Amino acid sequence: LSLPMSDSFRLFFQMFIERSGNRPIHVAIMVTRGANVSPLLQLLLSQSHRWKSAILHLDLSMHLELFEDVDVPTLESLNFKCRWDIRTLFNGWFELHVVAKAPKLKHAIVDDRRSSIFLEIPWNQLLTFTGLPYDLEVLRPLAGPTLETCVFHGPVGIMNYPKEQPVHFSKLTSLRIANTNYQHTQHGLQFGWANDIPFRWIIAPVLQNLEIIGHPVIAGASPIINGLLSTTLPSNSLLKSLTFHVRGMTDEDFTRLLTVMPNLEYLDLCDTPSSYFASLIATHQSYTDPEQLPLVPRLRTLKILNFSDADTDVLADVHDSRRLLLYKRHEDRKIEVMESPVQYNLLVELTFSSFRACLGGQDRVEGWDKLRNAHATKGSEYTKVLGWARHLASQFLSRRDLSIYGVSPHPSDFLLLTVFYGPVPRSSFSSLGVKHSAMM
Repeated sequence: LSLPMSDSFRLFFQMFIERSGNRPIHVAIMVTRGANVSPLLQLLLSQSHRWKSAILHLDLSMHLELFEDVDVPTLESLNFKCRWDIRTLFNGWFELHVVAKAPKLKHAIVDDRRSSIFLEIPWNQLLTFTGLPYDLEVLRPLAGPTLETCVFHGPVGIMNYPKEQPVHFSKLTSLRIANTNYQHTQHGLQFGWANDIPFRWIIAPVLQNLEIIGHPVIAGASPIINGLLSTTLPSNSLLKSLTFHVRGMTDEDFTRLLTVMPNLEYLDLCDTPSSYFASLIATHQSYTDPEQLPLVPRLRTLKILNFSDADTDVLADVHDSRRLLLYKRHEDRKIEVMESPVQYNLLVELTFSSFRACLGGQDRVEGWDKLRNAHATKGSEYTKVLGWARHLASQFLSRRDLSIYGVSPHPSDFLLLTVFYGPVPRSSFSSLGVKHSAMM
């Protein structure tokens, strides 16, 4: 329901209310500034006992008192936003609140960090929460008994935090924090000052999925990792999936972070040097001594976004060493089959920011760069074959085919390209190939 509305919609709306009887309904109320209160809004509010899900995007200057006491006994999902400006502070509206009596509410989205000031709901029964609270202390009542999934997105660096004790999320299994606080990065502030970042005030002992998204260029990893290790995660965490897209991670940070994640199966990082991953190589001692296990022995997938390192040898060694079975040939030509200390074959996925970088990465993975350096002299057989292949591609492939087979007429059109090590998804047709997606 968006205000104002046409006469034809009023008739349609009244017919819908009459014909739907007493069945549950899904509503969306989006009040524009300056709109008059419609009788249909009153009618819809009178049916609040039937609401199963609701989107309420309101304006504080627009009769918020209509929503001060809403009885919604069947409401399960709420998406709430309240727009206001500084003038409302001087008109007595700041004390108004949307109070939702919702005993079955399980999912809440608070679309704006200031909106939580005007919302009163039974926080202690939610399963999922998405938004950005004005103060983390607001979430203390919902942290304990039920909350399983939490998503913070927005200017995380300006969120307020408790004065004394961290908030203990006893059942939280999935946490995503995506920071858009770019205007403060020039002062070194991404997720907050070193002692005031969310991870220093969140305890999540049973967390299994963690996703952290920061500034695409400016570094800020070390304070986050310090907060994770000191407060958020236990020393032997249950984490299975980690996405960490924050730049500035050091080799020491990398090792410290993965040391507390023995159950990790999925790791997604941003432009991390390949040398960091040497500690993931399963050595010969790892196969014979259980105490010499590499970091994250359960790892199934390693993904590096915007990979820029020219050296992929370490990653190739990581991939080759983490197989379920290792075949070792002795001098007498006997082959010994050794059981791996790792529990899964590893897939390594490298994503590049340019088409040329992707092609270079693919050459390094397959060893073509070494072959080219050794044989790419003028007039050599290698040069002739390569030139003939390019001629065939330009003469017989369409523009779409050129893109598919790795020869792009407009390289700048391709922003996301991927090289795989190991088993490739079923959509690919080789054990090692190039995957690229156009992001126009």
